[in-house]
Amino acid sequence: MSKKIIIHIGRHKSGTTSLQTFFSCNKEELISAGIYYPEIGTRDGAHHLISELILDRTVKGVSISDVLKENLMSRFLNEITSVKEEYILISSEGFQNISPSIVRKTFQEFEVYIVVYFREQLSYLKSSYQQEVHATNLCCDILEFEKTFKVNFLEFYHEWEREFGKKNVIVRIFDRRYLVNSDVVDDFFVSILNEKFSLFPSVKQPSLDVFTTNLSLSGRCLSFKLRFNKFFPVRQNIPNYLYYYLAKFSEKEKNINYVPDDLVNELIEKYRESNLMLMDELGLDKSFFEISKPDTFQELNLLGPKQFLKIFLEIIAVENRFKECLSRFYSYSQEPFDGIRKLVFCDNINLDSISYIYFCVNGVDVPVMDMCFFISNELWITNDNFKLVSSVKLRFDDSIFVELAEIDGVNS
Repeated sequence: MSKKIIIHIGRHKSGTTSLQTFFSCNKEELISAGIYYPEIGTRDGAHHLISELILDRTVKGVSISDVLKENLMSRFLNEITSVKEEYILISSEGFQNISPSIVRKTFQEFEVYIVVYFREQLSYLKSSYQQEVHATNLCCDILEFEKTFKVNFLEFYHEWEREFGKKNVIVRIFDRRYLVNSDVVDDFFVSILNEKFSLFPSVKQPSLDVFTTNLSLSGRCLSFKLRFNKFFPVRQNIPNYLYYYLAKFSEKEKNINYVPDDLVNELIEKYRESNLMLMDELGLDKSFFEISKPDTFQELNLLGPKQFLKIFLEIIAVENRFKECLSRFYSYSQEPFDGIRKLVFCDNINLDSISYIYFCVNGVDVPVMDMCFFISNELWITNDNFKLVSSVKLRFDDSIFVELAEIDGVNS
């Protein structure tokens, strides 16, 4: 009897991280129920190294037979064929990006079942956008992001059904109203492992933190990260700890509806027919996948320099290493110009929002707003008393001020 492989392919933003954490933390319990969750090819508890290898090689034109000979794949396949368990459970949302025919050829020696969770497109779009802003340097608005967002689930389902058959492609709806106990982990274990395969592992609840729950940003934190991404040097790596602290701060933020009504209506029209056809094919209630209009629209704007600095200082208060980023957002350079002293501020600084500018001369902070003039983000001053300036400070109000770093070519 050939082994049965259950491949959980996502999709993204449908509780994948929670499921993978559970699988990884409950390996012994899964084994006791006859399910093996492979160790080789995992990263952060999921088989991302396997899906990424297959996608990378096949996109480059490498045949699947040659991919299977590579060291990682060879060891992975040897692991799952050598264990005594009848069921092999594999999980990585990276598989959703691979051609189903390639996945079938990869596991052609096995009886394969595909498990996928679909999330209603508006919620999916918003969550994906927030996560992309959070984890990368994306700084476009959601209208631009949506242009690259293709989520026709009917077409996606048909691609997998053609390769594996209707009985072997298991679709669940990622919506708390329809998940078992409103929980994706309970849903997977009850609706799939228990009801579909008659497997009953006894599982334990792992301890989850923001590293494993993969929180999206909201409120001020989303606006902060958008501004951070806009002005952070592209060639530099964003500190990993920023992901952690913004997620923690975001837990207290209100999740507003910033998706414009026109885009909401466009999504409803674009996917209404295909969603209804998918529900009909799967024999599910058509209300399962309705895109409902959200609350009143509230525009999502980049934070201004003052509010941006306020959150910056809040993060520094709990993570001192974040100070290293401050100079990239609050800095200036000096340029001589015909006897006139010219200070050029970095792009993040909007001089219109500043209440006071101070030059530190001989240890004394001297206000200079009334002694200079501004052109764009440049400060010009002719007063000879300021030839020995040791530092420059900005004050946004009575409580928020920052000392600028002097660097060469602030916007280079």
